[in-house]
Amino acid sequence: MKKPALIAIALLLIVIAINFSACKKDSTPKDSTNTSIVGTWQLTHYHEVDVDSTTNPVTINLKDTNFVLILQFNSDGYAFSYINTSLNFGNVGRYTLYGNDSISYVFGPGPPPVKAKYTIQGTTLTFFTQPHYLYDSLHYFITTETYTRLK
Repeated sequence: MKKPALIAIALLLIVIAINFSACKKDSTPKDSTNTSIVGTWQLTHYHEVDVDSTTNPVTINLKDTNFVLILQFNSDGYAFSYINTSLNFGNVGRYTLYGNDSISYVFGPGPPPVKAKYTIQGTTLTFFTQPHYLYDSLHYFITTETYTRLK
């Protein structure tokens, strides 16, 4: 089988797996939970799927980590990311919401904006990113980030 076909099949299987595992029917009644993304959030879990299609067969690495990261989304479209809980030495960013479940954001002058789906349930914010390439067209990442609301 040719390499492009293997890449396409691997990507399709990963996307299907994420769709099945990310869709859960919520049987709890709706309450007065704050569903606005505006606020301060602390990372509680980071999950990454790293697909390297330069290898034969394609290599898939999983990474689950916890590290201190704070995201602060302001109502004016500006956001800040901090690597400590004292909320200093942060990176300024911009974000744009699309509907009530999609966001595009970038911090600093760095890479292109991240485009992600998100959900807010209670005090938990979860980002689901589409496959994105970081440094070449044969190596990409899919991430899920879970945060808890601080304010």
